[in-house]
Amino acid sequence: DNLGTKSQGGNELIDVDEALGYEFPEQRSSYDERDLALYALGVGAARNPLDQTELQYAYELADGFKAIPTYAVVPAVSMVLKMGKDGVQAPGMHYGLDRILHGEQYTELKRPLPTNAKLRHKIRIKDIFDKVRNALVVTEIRTFDETGEELMVNELTTFVRGAGGWGGERGPKGEDNAPARAADAVVEEKIADNQALLYRLSGDWNPLHADPNFATAFGFEKPILHGLCTFGYAGRHVINKFAPKGDARFFKSIRVRFAESVFPGETIVTEMWKESDTKIIFRCKVKERDKVVVDRATIEFYTEIPKPKPKAVAQATSAGSAPASSGPTVADIFWGMRFHVETNPALVGQVGKVFQFKLGTAEYTLDLKSGKGSVTEGVAEKADCTLELSADDFIGMATGKLNPQKLYFGGKLKISGDVMASQKLDFLQKVDQAKVAEAMKAAGYTPGGGAAAAGGGASEGEFVPTSGEAFAAIGDYVQNQADIVAKVGKTFLFKLTSPESVWTIDVKNGKGGVSQGAADKADCTLEISDSDFMAMVAGKADAMKLFSSGKLKISGDVMASQKLTFLQKMDPKRAKEVAMNARKSGAGAAKPVAAAVTKEPSAKKVFAALSERLTKNPSLAAEVKAVLGFKITGPESSFTIDLSSGTGTVKEGISQAAAIFTLADEDLLDLAKGGDARDLYQRGKLRVDGDARFAPRLSILKGLVG
Repeated sequence: DNLGTKSQGGNELIDVDEALGYEFPEQRSSYDERDLALYALGVGAARNPLDQTELQYAYELADGFKAIPTYAVVPAVSMVLKMGKDGVQAPGMHYGLDRILHGEQYTELKRPLPTNAKLRHKIRIKDIFDKVRNALVVTEIRTFDETGEELMVNELTTFVRGAGGWGGERGPKGEDNAPARAADAVVEEKIADNQALLYRLSGDWNPLHADPNFATAFGFEKPILHGLCTFGYAGRHVINKFAPKGDARFFKSIRVRFAESVFPGETIVTEMWKESDTKIIFRCKVKERDKVVVDRATIEFYTEIPKPKPKAVAQATSAGSAPASSGPTVADIFWGMRFHVETNPALVGQVGKVFQFKLGTAEYTLDLKSGKGSVTEGVAEKADCTLELSADDFIGMATGKLNPQKLYFGGKLKISGDVMASQKLDFLQKVDQAKVAEAMKAAGYTPGGGAAAAGGGASEGEFVPTSGEAFAAIGDYVQNQADIVAKVGKTFLFKLTSPESVWTIDVKNGKGGVSQGAADKADCTLEISDSDFMAMVAGKADAMKLFSSGKLKISGDVMASQKLTFLQKMDPKRAKEVAMNARKSGAGAAKPVAAAVTKEPSAKKVFAALSERLTKNPSLAAEVKAVLGFKITGPESSFTIDLSSGTGTVKEGISQAAAIFTLADEDLLDLAKGGDARDLYQRGKLRVDGDARFAPRLSILKGLVG
């Protein structure tokens, strides 16, 4: 099949066949009102704190508090940056962060952003284009909310310097779309001198936007503004001028190309042309330099504000529902509320109001104004009174554990519209809980959102393997797959805790195998508790969720962990048979982990070798001409290399230095063996304080240790 397929090409930096279409492991994140307010300030909103139009973006208790739509780019780009920092990269991509620039950005909202949300991100390499000298890589991030409904789409186009020239597809040719006529609207706004420092708090930690020495080392006179900060400024300008009814919730999408860098302190000039009621073309310039910084830019609006898909209040649950929780859920409370309304028709005449409950991503309507009254999930067309609070606080309030007044004055409960109508909700105190419980039982509804968990635990006599027996089954599978070493070619080290045990799955050497104990050198190391490992093996826990929540730690060749999918092909019957035989023979019992051997620190050995090198090669000091300091952790030590004059000296302790490098003892040893300082820096393992231009001088450590 491969012989009949034409390669799409590539080079030493990009292998198009491997990278194009690659889907990353699913990522998760969340945000809340504080994140939205911080972002709003980061893109210049509410500079006038009395401006009600922009106060609604920066103050969570403001009437109509909402997200600036361009915030939709933040969770997506933050995920990409995090993966880059953690060393997670698509196969076939062999370049570092030093080669890339953010070239273009497309962001689309399927509906207005909720004020807080838990998100899932599906990320893939959508397109790769050859621009002769350089390359363009388009990464698509599709984002979904807790219910599984798609919330937004981002396409991040990365400009990779020096990565083109393989003769591949050139991609679409972009042209300036600004009309020749005068702009229909123009907004000028000066960027604050410290704006980049404020914007970076929304997640873009690149020191190019904060560290003067770092920026100078990359050829800039000072730190530059984030392109996505300029993006946010321009989005605000267009929305404030042209959003239907002045409402940002009509926002649909934005597309821009970043043409030039912006410096904090400069003035952004946004020129806008109205093509239709739903389409605005715009361009941004820097006034002081008369340079176009954003072009080929468009914002589109919806004709109607999109709404979340309506969902009926949960009735009876299926056998596959989630297990009951220890307390009532939001759905339980509204089920009881609905039962009370249906059995007390006089409430409509007594209350006569429609209440909207906004509980994070969940929204419910209590209608005690129309017909016989009703409780439904979703947004009311017109509510008299709206209550906004977190789902947890709502449950606490409904169960009497939290005081509504304290929540209100603490800013955790927001009431808008007819505030006095909220007092009429005191009828809920009269709900007969015993009758609700009886009605739930009769309807087949199980509190907690589901029936009692089937198969949640082992029934009497059911065989439940230990981790040792599970590894015995894995070992049997590996040994009976003749081609598995050629297909996988990796060694995996599993470190289990509570209780502790260490296992090696070798699918790289000989015929492969599984053994208890640590491999001499594993390609990929996975650390997880014994119980979480067994839940993952049994299919009761998702590996991606364990990883995202910090319960599964992966180090070394992170991408190699994806090759463990070969375990999904194991025959469950055969695995159970092997595990049971291991129990009978005692071969599956985990041996206690021996006490860890304390490694001798490497720092003294490395710097002693450096001192010897300086003695033999006095010209090295002349190449650096500076004092460099080193702070070593795990265990702690410190050293100063004085290369300012003479042959250079090495001594313990920290003196005044032009640059101070902080890193772990094991990473120092890695550098001395020829490791890459830039890779350590990008993964957050090397910190540089002072003059960052001396970072490349760490090359004097290479080759000190064999």
